[in-house]
Amino acid sequence: MASSMFYSELFGLLTLEFDVLQQVLELSTQQQKALIGFQSARIEEIARELEGHTRQIDECEMQRIRLVSATFGIHLSEARRLRLSDLCAMVSSEHVDELLRFQTLLKDLSQRIQFVNTVNRVLALRGRNSVKATLDHIRSIRSHMINASL
Repeated sequence: MASSMFYSELFGLLTLEFDVLQQVLELSTQQQKALIGFQSARIEEIARELEGHTRQIDECEMQRIRLVSATFGIHLSEARRLRLSDLCAMVSSEHVDELLRFQTLLKDLSQRIQFVNTVNRVLALRGRNSVKATLDHIRSIRSHMINASL
């Protein structure tokens, strides 16, 4: 059976992961505004910040995997495959509701991030295509001007 220290660490890691994901959602929303406004410096800045948050989430996840592995005496690869719903069957009944609450919160937040990032990819693609079309047009005009002057 897991100790109270396990639950404290587990819920601390899940809380940290949730907080970082909220920051990712906020940054992704800011990124959307920067994409719409063609603010390339801000887009790059946000991309760097998001990269840092991604590393932080990966670290939280790895700590959680190690914690579960050590607590339940399972291999890291097995602990990595466990979802929060799978953990519900392994923890004491008094902590199941809290674990399910985190599962719901994290799933909802992940879906919101996924939606915003899908829109961001579309905006980035449209922006890239617009810049490419503009550059192609400028090149075409210059080519005609050079040919006309020769």
